[in-house]
Amino acid sequence: MNLILCHPSDKAAIWLYKQLNANGINTTLLAVEEILMAQNWTQNLTTTTDNFSITTKSGITLTNKNLNFVLNRVKMANAPIWEKADIKEKAYIQSEMTALLMSWLYDLQQKTKLFNPPNNYNLYGAAYSENEWKKKAIEANMAISLNNDASSKHKIMVVGEKTIQQQLDKNLAIKAINLSKIVNSPILEVYLNDKNEFVSANSFPDFDNYGQHFVKLISHHINWNQP
Repeated sequence: MNLILCHPSDKAAIWLYKQLNANGINTTLLAVEEILMAQNWTQNLTTTTDNFSITTKSGITLTNKNLNFVLNRVKMANAPIWEKADIKEKAYIQSEMTALLMSWLYDLQQKTKLFNPPNNYNLYGAAYSENEWKKKAIEANMAISLNNDASSKHKIMVVGEKTIQQQLDKNLAIKAINLSKIVNSPILEVYLNDKNEFVSANSFPDFDNYGQHFVKLISHHINWNQP
């Protein structure tokens, strides 16, 4: 199964779902809210066994054996059933569900190709402060902007070990790919100023802006990983 895990309002995820299926790549779109209200959720973690099985109320079953590729667009763990709960109780429940979901996503990345895996306390990938991003960019040998007010002029979209860009030095693409590896976010949008200095990056981009170029690169990873 090829799965896009997102929230119902994620237009970019819905766009990609339609594009992949239109291109003959059978893909399932699943709201994380459905998983959080699953009819059945079993996860065994022992020294000899590391399996999971999740069945949603709509009848979708996810196991450690039936997933080929997962695109993770989960920003938060909010189960609608708890929307009317007391504020303190709701905060506690969200914290517990976030921990449960994150443990599953960490487990999932061991079983399949996961774009993007959790990063620290963030569910969907790398999310850093401005200075932390620049520190990571330095590790990737990128020149960084010293102007905190610098605006981005160029974008490099990293998808795995490939990039989508316009008329930029090949070395910049290589460095952007290195940055995505350092922060463990296979999908990463990198922003540069007019001097091609690093400004910032985003692991939750609107990839529908890249059209069929993005679809082609994602399709490559899905098909490459297909058993």
